[in-house]
Amino acid sequence: FNNLGQCVTMLALTVLQVLLNVEEEPIILIMAATCLLSMGLLVFSRDPPPAEEDRETPTLWEGIKLLLRYYKDPRAGLLAVYPLALSCMSSWKTAGLSSILKKTIGKQYLGVVMMLQALSTVIFAKLAHLAIDRVGNVAVMGVGALALVAGPALFLFTDLAFEDWWILIFFGIVGIAWAVYETAGRGLLLENFRGQISSVAFASMTMQTFFGGMVFYFLDFFQTPENGMLCNGAGEMIKIASAPAHEHWHMEKPFMAVAQAWIVLLLGVLVMPAVMLAEQYTAKMAKDCPEATKSKDDDEGLEFTGNPQQTLSHGEYLSGQCPSENV
Repeated sequence: FNNLGQCVTMLALTVLQVLLNVEEEPIILIMAATCLLSMGLLVFSRDPPPAEEDRETPTLWEGIKLLLRYYKDPRAGLLAVYPLALSCMSSWKTAGLSSILKKTIGKQYLGVVMMLQALSTVIFAKLAHLAIDRVGNVAVMGVGALALVAGPALFLFTDLAFEDWWILIFFGIVGIAWAVYETAGRGLLLENFRGQISSVAFASMTMQTFFGGMVFYFLDFFQTPENGMLCNGAGEMIKIASAPAHEHWHMEKPFMAVAQAWIVLLLGVLVMPAVMLAEQYTAKMAKDCPEATKSKDDDEGLEFTGNPQQTLSHGEYLSGQCPSENV
């Protein structure tokens, strides 16, 4: 629904900008009014009832200990590679590719491009669900890793980003990467972290999808004429002041966008090795200590008292250690 809503929003933005020639200021006011309306509607929303009313909610201190146990697990870092790479890719797309788009097809078509990206996410998410049932989460994660590599590689080694509407390829690739994150990425995380710790894992995953972008935006803020240079196909640096005319614009790439593309490419290459290591760790743990891979939901009648040590004694899936190994 999130991506469908984005499709509708971007379609409305396109109609306002392209067909009705509405200026940016009224559009900003319309979007602000829509956000305020959404906040007003949230007042009437309520949290869903707990799945098991007899379970107590962990205290703040118990939640902190649960978070520390999660980050002690090596899989927490291994499975963080994909969301971090996706975060960096989204920031690179927004800051780098969007600035190129304004110089080619024009900023008035940004709504069309973003709508097609959201549409590609919606379509591929459905295809990913069907594929997961047949080949599993790991194989679909391979498609996401390929998207993370293909996007920056096409930017670095071709001029497609500067060939007018061919830039849609990059936004479609980003949409595919997001679809994999929303399907196989979440499913893989749930396979590795079940039970009470799954909430910590998903919260950390959400934070990771913004952390890389935060760093990229921070670097863009400090961009100066000295580091905001242009890089041609041969990798030579050309100052902005000496950039050639617009008709040769496609032969150069902003230096910051090139540097960020290399970072995304390297992170994309690391995704599948990290996923495979996490899977091997889980398989080894399941073999050495089967009770450590059980969810408390597998034990009928087991009640959660809010004490993480108590849940470990019943095989709660927390830190990848056998209950006897925890002190």
